[in-house]
Amino acid sequence: MPSVQLCFGVILATAATFSSTSYGQAVAIHPEKPLPSVVAGIPVNYDQAKVGTYTLPDPLVLQNGKPVRDAKTWFTKRRPEIVKFYEEDQYGRSPRRPKDMTFDVFDKGTPAFDGKAIRKQVTIYFSKDKNGPKMDLLVYVPAASAAAHKSVPLLLNISFTANSNTVDDPGVKPGEVWDLKLHKLVPAIKGRGFGHLNVPMLLNAGFGVATFYYGDVDPDDPQGLPYGVRALYMKSEQTERAPDAWGSIAAWAWGMSRAMDYLETDKDVDAKRVAITGISRLGKTVMWAGAHDTRFAMVLASCSGEGGAALSRRNYGETIAHLTAPTRYPYQFARNYAKYAQHVDQLPVDANMLVSLIAPRPLLLQTGDKDYWSDPKGEFLAEVAAGPVYKLLGKDGLDTDQWPPAGVPILHDLGYYMHDGGHGMVPSDWKIYLEFMKMHLKPEPIAETSPALTAVISTDPPLSERLHAQEVRLHLPVPANLKLPTLWLVGDSTVRNGHGDGAGGQWGWGDPLSSFFDPSKINVVNRAIGGLSSRNFITEGHWAEDLAMMKPGDVVLIQFGHNDGGPLDDPARARGSIPGIGDETKDVDNPVLKIHETVHTYGWYLRKYVEDARARGVTPIICTLIPRKIWRDGKIVRNDDTYAGWAREVATQEHVGLIDLNKRIADRYDAMGEAAVEPLFADPHTHTSLIGAKLNAEVVVEGLKALPNDPVAGDFSANGDAVSLAR
Repeated sequence: MPSVQLCFGVILATAATFSSTSYGQAVAIHPEKPLPSVVAGIPVNYDQAKVGTYTLPDPLVLQNGKPVRDAKTWFTKRRPEIVKFYEEDQYGRSPRRPKDMTFDVFDKGTPAFDGKAIRKQVTIYFSKDKNGPKMDLLVYVPAASAAAHKSVPLLLNISFTANSNTVDDPGVKPGEVWDLKLHKLVPAIKGRGFGHLNVPMLLNAGFGVATFYYGDVDPDDPQGLPYGVRALYMKSEQTERAPDAWGSIAAWAWGMSRAMDYLETDKDVDAKRVAITGISRLGKTVMWAGAHDTRFAMVLASCSGEGGAALSRRNYGETIAHLTAPTRYPYQFARNYAKYAQHVDQLPVDANMLVSLIAPRPLLLQTGDKDYWSDPKGEFLAEVAAGPVYKLLGKDGLDTDQWPPAGVPILHDLGYYMHDGGHGMVPSDWKIYLEFMKMHLKPEPIAETSPALTAVISTDPPLSERLHAQEVRLHLPVPANLKLPTLWLVGDSTVRNGHGDGAGGQWGWGDPLSSFFDPSKINVVNRAIGGLSSRNFITEGHWAEDLAMMKPGDVVLIQFGHNDGGPLDDPARARGSIPGIGDETKDVDNPVLKIHETVHTYGWYLRKYVEDARARGVTPIICTLIPRKIWRDGKIVRNDDTYAGWAREVATQEHVGLIDLNKRIADRYDAMGEAAVEPLFADPHTHTSLIGAKLNAEVVVEGLKALPNDPVAGDFSANGDAVSLAR
């Protein structure tokens, strides 16, 4: 196979080798304790020094060994060869546009965002069967451009959630999302989802916006094959995909092409200037969509990692073996992909070739310097190695092999930007996106921003900006040493009270907990927020924000219940959950978030924390709520029939670790007696003093040590080692 060589992540232009120190910013990581050593039973490497030397296939050498010296040879011979490799060995073969596909524009142009945008909603039916697979496409264009009959460049987004949760527009059709347990679409919980779009910001820059939910096309479900668009192309007697049949990522990319089919018919959209964007596995999706469908003018891929823009031959973070492990994501790729799990060097392609397939069109890779799992350096190196293809086609590559530090963008025809943080997007990323889009798509900005639109923009910032403001106000901590695993805490004020500074003499148990752990081995990060319940910790976006910072091998302790008992539509808090652990729901108008919301049971929300954590390779542990200082017949009142009992049931059902704080602490209080317990509280019955918080933290450590498989064993300080299990 034609190749170029890399050594410790440094691209070599010839067969010679260079020291990794020539790479500038690339510094080998030697953590005091390795990050999660195993995911899905497979070792993980997070040490740059252990990447080793590897050989990349050369995109500018034909399969027969002849060099590619001109654009004609690239487009007529080499590019088709590479596409075929990806179709056979990574993503799978996708069908063409369905002959029976139709567009139902059920919202033909309604004013939105205070009349400054025109909204269109389209159902795209993939077959004659209106009950079969279909997708809802949501489109906005600036009203001024539509009125002037000017078509605009547009950003097409593929979303992890329904359209009604992706944008803040009450006129959007209520959406559905895929339920992994029921294997069907169910009404979406109203609230902002991961990947929320600030539509006014894009409109004001002169861009149209379109988005759709990826689960409309194909469920993100290991058992989802019979339910999505791929089922339309299965033979009636077929029970298994062919080795080169398309996986879910190819199906989602196919959905982007079907959205493009519609956009080509919309006179308000300049279909020659459509950019596409997606994050995480949807970042992989837009990489393949852009490579496979050359109608897309630009690709903006966020945190795409392995299987996307990160080099597979760099054994760093997630690998093909992790992706294709039976318990993870083999359904997202062609079955052939798994045969390279232990033989990556035999894979006929690598991410530098995927980047090359997008040439000569602009590509921006966005990532985070702490997103080790996705290998941000590997994404940069893929672009470096694809640079010669861009230059062959008369375009600029990155024009550097020096890995930039976080916060320093490289914006040419190839672009790269890495924020200071982990997996996800922050406001600075959108600033870079807009700059890159303006460079290449040349929008015509709205001439004068009206006061109404300014109000929309200023009073409705992206969710990440709101959360950032709250983080600043509450001084919410982040991991101190990003080379180490992290023990995360989420919950209410009994875990972290206020700013975590003991104001009013009140402390949560999460603050003294760190003293029981060795900071050279593990971070302890207390992200609990007072006044929140299992429900509004999610609906207000805090859980998504925390989850985005977590990495495989981390552990999260989850304690809620004290605030779950309020009314579902309480005008001051809107935090109550439905009692119990079943699947009951109730639709309410949330007066705080000003959205229509489907409220679930306490147990349902706990299961969501567990499922979300596991999906990121994080170990969840449920804690029952600490008891209040309420005595009855000489004993502390337990919550066995309500939240403590329900938490135990969920832990049993989900086979997840349980620390029964309600029982353990109540037993301690009973043994101490009322007089001795009194100083442990800083208010009548709920919030503990510092000595009370320390006692509760000790009980947490005791509970961790009692787990059959303590995930933080060996991480304790001398203080933690001294905690006995004899109690």
